Amino acid sequence: CSGGSGGGFSSMRSEGGGGTLNNVIITNNTASYGGGVSCPILSSPVLQNVLIANNSANYGGGINLVQESNAILRNVTITGNQANISGGGVFIKLGSQPSMIDCIVYDNTSQEIYFADQVYDWEEYNTITISYSDLKLGEDEIVVGDHGNVNWLDGNIDADPLFADPENGDYTLQAGSPCIDAGDSNSPYDYDGSIADMGAYPSSYGT
Repeated sequence: CSGGSGGGFSSMRSEGGGGTLNNVIITNNTASYGGGVSCPILSSPVLQNVLIANNSANYGGGINLVQESNAILRNVTITGNQANISGGGVFIKLGSQPSMIDCIVYDNTSQEIYFADQVYDWEEYNTITISYSDLKLGEDEIVVGDHGNVNWLDGNIDADPLFADPENGDYTLQAGSPCIDAGDSNSPYDYDGSIADMGAYPSSYGT
């Protein structure tokens, strides 16, 4: 699909809300803003067990968050997305404050996570809170500019997640992936009773 904002999905404008996505695949979409997902003004959707892969946009190849959009991402995989200008994985603008738990953000171009410099006096800074997630090159890959804050909490890693076969669209985890059993111990356990994995797909190799 293609669109001006949110090639795959655009959240509702709703202060404190914005809908919920569970067990969804968003791939091969294009847009000017948010090739995969766009979160417009005052939208705060919840994304859980969602794959966002191989989407493209000028800003936010994977996800675009604008003006106080405070999305909650849990067990989301963001990979292979491309931005022509900024934010291959995630683009954050105008006081948005998303959070990531048990997520994978890996191999997006250019930049995995990018904060826009634009800010107004009435806004809070852009802020991202990340825990128990795999981000390529770690905290150093988050481009915050002069108007961003990063809450880099426990459990984060920067290792290759070892997807099974990404070239053919298989983003499950191989045996030996550092993302297996590496999620937050307070998250719901995987279907096999093991500690939560990082990413959209629970692995069958959990201990």
